[in-house]
Amino acid sequence: MIVNRVNVAFDQKSVLKNIDGNFNHEQVVNVYGNNGIGKTTLLRVLSGIQKPDSGQVIVNGIDLHKNIDKFKGNIRWVPATERGLFMLVTGLDNVEFFAAINEISKPELQRHIENWSRLPIFSEALSKRVNECSTAMRQLLRLFIAVLGRPWLIFLDEPMRSFDAGTQESVLVILNEYLSTNECVVFLSSPKPFSDERNTFQIKGLPL
Repeated sequence: MIVNRVNVAFDQKSVLKNIDGNFNHEQVVNVYGNNGIGKTTLLRVLSGIQKPDSGQVIVNGIDLHKNIDKFKGNIRWVPATERGLFMLVTGLDNVEFFAAINEISKPELQRHIENWSRLPIFSEALSKRVNECSTAMRQLLRLFIAVLGRPWLIFLDEPMRSFDAGTQESVLVILNEYLSTNECVVFLSSPKPFSDERNTFQIKGLPL
């Protein structure tokens, strides 16, 4: 992905100004900055949800916003709000439903589940009805579902805020393992950078 001089303004106030970047496959990119600085807006632009006022986002040589139909099914967006799950059935019911939509075989799904079950709260989330799960459990389910189907781009808006430090580290390990076998870029936002500073992208400026 190449980001070329992206600009966004709301009510004539600049939110993103001349944003540039070059991001490779098999990379977890931590977009960080103060609250209200424009992290979510940047993710919305990079995911194709929102058009910039000017500038380009090029993915595999294709202008994302001019050819958004070519990317359907290959971009995943997980917002900071708790959406996207069926609340009255179990976590496993949700996982199996979305796996079927993405044409994931049962053996492949089972391999994914076994991998993520290194996190005890993930196993617990599978067995509970979603409306009985903690916020952290629901977030793990949403992250798990986001990587199903091998999308090209995954955008996670402040996905770690409900996790303790140990769970954060484990999730980053799992995501990096996933990227080692899939041509994908994962963008995740946070107020502060995580420990691996090689793949950070800071938004500077004043909060909105």
